[in-house]
Amino acid sequence: MSVQHEQAVSKALAIHQSGDLENAENAYREILQKDPQNANATQLLGALLIQLGRVDEAVPLLEKAIEICPHAAAYHVNLGTAYSRQKRFEEAIACYRRSLAIDPKYFDAHRNLGSVLYRMKRFAESAVELEAATKLCPSPFDVRVMLAMAYLKADQLPEAIRVFESLIQERPDDRKAWTGLGQALLNTKDLSKNAELLDRAIAVWQALVEREPDNLAFQNNLATVLKNGKMLEEAEAACNAALRISPDYYPAMCNLGIVYAAQGRFEQAQSMLAKAVAISDASMESDTNDEFDSFAKSPKHRCTALSQLSSVTNLLGDTQTAMKHIERALEIDPCDVESRLLKGFLFLQSGKYLEGWPEYEWRKRGDQPPRRFRKTEWQGEPLQGQAVLIHAEQGLGDSIQFIRYGKLVQQMGGRVIFLCQRPLAPLLASCPGIDMLVADGNPLPHYDLEIPLMSLPGVFRSQPDDLPNEVPYLFANQDLIERWNQRLASNGTFRVGIAWQGNKQFAYDEYRSVPLAHFAPLASVPNVQMVSLQKGEGTEQLDSVSFSVQAFKDMDEDSGPFMDTAAIMKNVDLIISSDTATVHLAGALGCPVWLAKSFMAEWRWFDDDRSENPWYPTMKMFKQPLLHDWKSVFESMRHELEKLVDVKTR
Repeated sequence: MSVQHEQAVSKALAIHQSGDLENAENAYREILQKDPQNANATQLLGALLIQLGRVDEAVPLLEKAIEICPHAAAYHVNLGTAYSRQKRFEEAIACYRRSLAIDPKYFDAHRNLGSVLYRMKRFAESAVELEAATKLCPSPFDVRVMLAMAYLKADQLPEAIRVFESLIQERPDDRKAWTGLGQALLNTKDLSKNAELLDRAIAVWQALVEREPDNLAFQNNLATVLKNGKMLEEAEAACNAALRISPDYYPAMCNLGIVYAAQGRFEQAQSMLAKAVAISDASMESDTNDEFDSFAKSPKHRCTALSQLSSVTNLLGDTQTAMKHIERALEIDPCDVESRLLKGFLFLQSGKYLEGWPEYEWRKRGDQPPRRFRKTEWQGEPLQGQAVLIHAEQGLGDSIQFIRYGKLVQQMGGRVIFLCQRPLAPLLASCPGIDMLVADGNPLPHYDLEIPLMSLPGVFRSQPDDLPNEVPYLFANQDLIERWNQRLASNGTFRVGIAWQGNKQFAYDEYRSVPLAHFAPLASVPNVQMVSLQKGEGTEQLDSVSFSVQAFKDMDEDSGPFMDTAAIMKNVDLIISSDTATVHLAGALGCPVWLAKSFMAEWRWFDDDRSENPWYPTMKMFKQPLLHDWKSVFESMRHELEKLVDVKTR
C-alpha cells in the first residue's frame, strides 16, 4: 500500500470513527476505485456495512479482504460477525477460531466466539471463551453477565456463583445478577448439606422478595430453596404467600403439595397436587394470555406435578391410579428420569419385574447414578472366561441382597470381580460366586467388562417366581458363632434378635423405621430373651424402654461390620427387624426373620399383603394395615411368637 493510500485509509477511518457513516462509506469506496486490492479499506467498508445493517453486502467484501490478507486476525472477526448476523453460526465459529489461531489473545475473538456459542446453547464451550476474554482485559459488565449465565446453564454452579457474586459487588442493585445468583444457588445439589450456601440462597431470595413482593416466581423460588433446605414450615409459608397473590398460581401449588408430602401430610399433598394438575390442564385448553400461562404450560413443570402426584398416590396405596398419573407425565416428557424411575418402581412393587427392570435402568441418568468405568458394560452375552467387574451401588443392604447374582455370572462363563463397600468386605468374603473381592479404595485387577450390581436382575430377566433364592449364600464365622453362643447364655429361653432403626438420611426413614417401644408386646411373651442387633443410630432408645434388651456395645467393633451380628443371628431363634440392612443379612444367612413392613414399603417387599418374600425364603412379612399403625403389626407378631415359643418350650 502506498503512503498516499495509507493516509487516505486513515482519513476515512477517522470519519468512520466520528460516526459519519455515509461520508465514511463514500471515502472507502473512493479508495477502492483507485486501489481495488486495498485489504484494509475493503474490510473497513465491510465492517461499516455491518453497522448499517447491510450484512449481505458486507460478506463478499470481508471474504475478499481475507483472500488478500489471510493473516489479519481482525478480518476474520469481522467476517465472523457478519456470518453471525446472517445466523450462519458454524461459519462464524470457524472465523473466530481462525482469528484465535492467528492471535490467541485477541479479546474480540474470544468474546464473539463465546457469544455465538451461547446463542447455540453450547454453554460449556461458551463459558471457556468468555472466561478467556475476561482474563485478557477488564471486560464490559454485559460480557461477564453472559459468562455467569453460561456457567449457570452449563450447570457449572460454583463458577456461576463466583461470577455473579463479583457482578453484585460491582453493581449491588443489578437485578439480573441477583436473580442469576439466586438461580445458581437454587440449582445446587444437596444444598441442605452446605450450610453456608443454603444460608446465602435463602438470603438472596428473601432480598429479591423484599424488592418485588408481588413477584410470584420470586416467592416460589424462595419456597423451593427453603424446601430443599428441609425448612418445611417456612417453605409452606412462602408457597402460601404466592397463593395469596394469585390463588391459582400453579407452580406454587405444586411446590406446596411437595412440601405437604415431605411433612407426611399425604392426603393434603395429593389434593393440592391434583388441583395443580387440573389448573394446568385447564390452562392448556385455554386461549387466554394470562401472564402465568406460559409457566403453567411448561412441559417440565407439568411433568413434575404429575410425577409428584403419582408418587403421593402410590404412598397412599393406590398403585393403579399412580400408574395412570405417571403415564401422563411420560406423555409430556418421555425422557424425564424421575418419572421413568417411578414407573419402574411401580412395576417392581407390583411384581411385574420384566416391565420394571428396563425402567430401573434410568437411574443411570439420575442425580446419583452408579459409577462408570472405562470398560464396556456387560449386557448378558455369553462369557468365555472374561473377567466381569461387578460394582456395588446404593446401600449396604442392596449389596447383601444382590451379591447372589455373582454365581449366575459365573455360570455364564465369567470370572467375577466384586467391588464392594469397604465395611462389607469381611462379611462378603464368605459368598460363593465371587472369584475376587475388592474393597472400595483398593487397586482393581485387570477386567474385561463391567456392570453395576443392581443391573444384574434385569440382565437375567429375573421374575418373582424364578429368583436365585437359595439360602444361605452368606456365612457367619464359625469361631465367632461359638464365642457368641457362650456370651448369650439363654437358660432355655427363646432368643429374638431385634433391629429397629434404619439410616435416618433415607427420605422416608420415619415411616420404615420402628420406635423400639413398639417391641414391648414381644418382650412380654414369657420365656423370650430380646437381643439387640442395633448399631449406631437408634441405640439411645435402649435407655428409654421399660423392657429388657440384651445389648453388647462391643458388637462388630473388633471383628468388622456385621461379623458379630451374623454370628449372633446364628445363635438366636428368630430375627425381627424393620427395613434395614439387618433384615437382608438375616435372609442371606438363611435365618428365620420377620420383617416389620411399612404401609409404604420399598418395591422389594411388594405392595400387597403377602407374608412370604421370594427374595428370602426364610422371611415372613407383617405389613401395616394403615400408615403409622405399628401397633397392629406387633400384636400380630406377638400372637405368632407365642406359638413359636410354646413349641420350643413345650
